[in-house]
Amino acid sequence: TFNKNPMSVFNITYSRRIDRPDYQNMNPFEFKLNDYTYSKGNTNLRPQYTNSFGVTHTYKYKLNTSLTYSHVSDMFARILEPEGSVQYQTPRNLATQDVVSLNVTYPFSYKWYSFFTSLTGNYTYYKADFGGNKKINQDVVNGQFYVQNTFKLNKDLTAELTGLYLTPFIWEGTFRGKAMGFVSAGLQKNVLKGKGTLKASVDD
Repeated sequence: TFNKNPMSVFNITYSRRIDRPDYQNMNPFEFKLNDYTYSKGNTNLRPQYTNSFGVTHTYKYKLNTSLTYSHVSDMFARILEPEGSVQYQTPRNLATQDVVSLNVTYPFSYKWYSFFTSLTGNYTYYKADFGGNKKINQDVVNGQFYVQNTFKLNKDLTAELTGLYLTPFIWEGTFRGKAMGFVSAGLQKNVLKGKGTLKASVDD
């Protein structure tokens, strides 16, 4: 961490992580998902390793900007394997996954109103070769926007409005997802002189 100027702080990080497959990912027992698809574990699944490097800048204790790069070897992914008239969803090790991510976060508070917002952009590249025509070589650029608004209506009543939006993405190198989002609204009231809380919320 470099904080010669406390109003503008730089932080550099490096990490190496190992993730081992859990019991369910290695359990060879077959689970029926529907009439044509089954799921089963892979006893030959290897651990995945992640090396990450990141640089973060904090401005005036609030505005955070992070640029990170991570490289994953033997990444876990669920692959569909056809077998006769059915197919099996089985975890396999992809060769590599590379991710470059830019994230900006900012909190704001003024009297009865506060909000927190986060904007993230990712570039992800997947690669694998299982022999024959079973190859994965694709990349995707996607983004995520999140915002949380809090309104202090009086000393005992608080309202909250939260939203999240995701652009189209690729999951585990094989599944493509469409854009999606949600909105959540809620009220919170303190009762019994602050000893209890009542909450009500709705999600879409």
